[in-house]
Amino acid sequence: MNIMKSGVVCNLHLSVTENGDIVWESKDKSHSFINNFAYLIQHGMDAQSNSDWRSISNGAYPASNYGGAIGYNGCVLAGMYIIGVVNDTTRGIIAGTSNTPFSVSQYDLQSPIVNGTGSGQMTYAAMAVSPAYPTFSSPDILLEVNRDMANNSGSAITIREIGLKGYPSYVTLGAFYPKIEVLFLRDVVADTVVNAGQVLNVKYILKTVVA
Repeated sequence: MNIMKSGVVCNLHLSVTENGDIVWESKDKSHSFINNFAYLIQHGMDAQSNSDWRSISNGAYPASNYGGAIGYNGCVLAGMYIIGVVNDTTRGIIAGTSNTPFSVSQYDLQSPIVNGTGSGQMTYAAMAVSPAYPTFSSPDILLEVNRDMANNSGSAITIREIGLKGYPSYVTLGAFYPKIEVLFLRDVVADTVVNAGQVLNVKYILKTVVA
């Protein structure tokens, strides 16, 4: 008897560029979905999840109050805003400097890098989605998101963690709930040095697989 297996594969690609040329790159798998992502899937299936999402400040928010698209429950990711705009670290791909071991119970990067040009800061570009919409190639679905972060601080910065953050729709069935920032992925990566004037590009490639 053949057993059909399915799942979500997430790859993480990092590269460092200088004057447009790649000086370092790494390609690996992401294994680091945290509890918040599982609660998102659960809520999308039953629309009544009793699990609490954890905001980046560790606040507890019932998942069933969030995540609906245009006010409707039961839409996985449809009501999630994960595409960060320029200079915005409230959503999208973010980087940090901590190599604290991964745990599914984590709710934020351990030492997130804020946007700016001061010491230890990086300038976050708007996120790109390539292609603009998910690619459907039966039976798989592919979505790539990536972001540039420029080191204009004047000193080298060592990247040790990467995350994907967003905020759920806070209007559900006509009710308004507090806007919250939620982390879905945290990857601890090998030390990645971004020297002054260089740019870090982070790409997450999410793919559903049926085999």
